[in-house]
Amino acid sequence: MSDIDNVLEKLRLNSSLLSNYHRKRYIVLKSRLKYFRLPIIVCSAINSVASVSLQSFMSQTYISLITMFLSLSCGIIASIEMFHNITKQMETELDGYKSFYILSADIHKHLSLTDEHKTVTGTVFLNDSYNRYIKLIDVSLVLKKKIDDKLVDIPILHSSIPLNISTETFGDTSSDDSP
Repeated sequence: MSDIDNVLEKLRLNSSLLSNYHRKRYIVLKSRLKYFRLPIIVCSAINSVASVSLQSFMSQTYISLITMFLSLSCGIIASIEMFHNITKQMETELDGYKSFYILSADIHKHLSLTDEHKTVTGTVFLNDSYNRYIKLIDVSLVLKKKIDDKLVDIPILHSSIPLNISTETFGDTSSDDSP
């Protein structure tokens, strides 16, 4: 396996991992959305029924208060949903899932072909794939290191660097008593 194929394989693994990460985030956000949408649907339905059918049971003042509180509840829930920007996050996660999956599949196709069946050279394909990967990372919502990055091996350093830094650490010999 050449160095170009090795880097492409690592790009493919990262793309696959990120595709899976974005898919899971999309599913979580989609399930979270129901906690906002269902109460709005229920409150709106109760509100419409209450505004019309309660007139024979209570005065219009109380009906107006009930419908006002139900409408206020719907507005607050909708505002919280908009504040959390769940729908926009879902769209971004879905786009990330699809884009990383397509990149991973393209790299897999290129690596699986023999040299005589490849339409572009390895270097050109690597540069194109890497540029696509970087663009996807830039728009991706991965804030924490949630994946085991295959491109960059970051070793854990065990160092004897002191946590408390003083002037003695740097060998400062000047004193406040000097003129």
